Amino acid sequence: LDLNCVDFLKHFRRDSTTHLISAYLESFGSATGNDFFLELKKATKIKPVIIWKGGYTKDGSRAAFSHTGAIVSDLRLWQSMAQQTGAIIVKDNEEFWNAMKTFELLFPKYIPDGKNVGIITPGGGSSVNTTDLFNFFNLKIPELTLESQKKISEILPYENVNIRNPVDLGALGFVVNIFAECIEIVAADPNIDIIIIPLWPHFIYNHVFKRMIKIQKSTSKPFVFCMPSIADSSE
Repeated sequence: LDLNCVDFLKHFRRDSTTHLISAYLESFGSATGNDFFLELKKATKIKPVIIWKGGYTKDGSRAAFSHTGAIVSDLRLWQSMAQQTGAIIVKDNEEFWNAMKTFELLFPKYIPDGKNVGIITPGGGSSVNTTDLFNFFNLKIPELTLESQKKISEILPYENVNIRNPVDLGALGFVVNIFAECIEIVAADPNIDIIIIPLWPHFIYNHVFKRMIKIQKSTSKPFVFCMPSIADSSE
């Protein structure tokens, strides 16, 4: 058999039972870069495509050649191809499986319309760190509309909070009803495509999640919860 990455990509693009395509690739193999690009462009219009690119460093390229004979192409070529087609390039095993799980949960109902992230958190430090992280990956954290800011300002005090985005609830973020009301406002804001919620106090998780189920029924925007690692928690 002389099947290459283009053949497999074409097959899974046409397969109605496949909703997500993932591949580990070191090179195009016997296919040409142009053929792969054209097929990738067709595939990403129908379903997400995630590519774990192996051999993206000089030493990694040498290792790839030694065990498969792959002539590894420059990572910049793959990144440019991904940017033009909408494919996702990941660099290691952890990113590969995390990306697959993310798209499994989001596709097709909860794919965001854009890159605008709304962040709601009960702590200033986490709002700063989360904003830095998503900015680093070229996501946008726009200000909420003036209407949304007004609604939040009517719930929160004037001191030690941020109502623009990221929304820093201060100490009142530990009050479940206030936390949930602010999430509802951010979720309804037309400037926001994705809602990110770093959760700190694990004793309120169940209450917040119950409210989230109700909120999600009123929107198609995806919700992402950032859960802390609590090594000594038995829950």
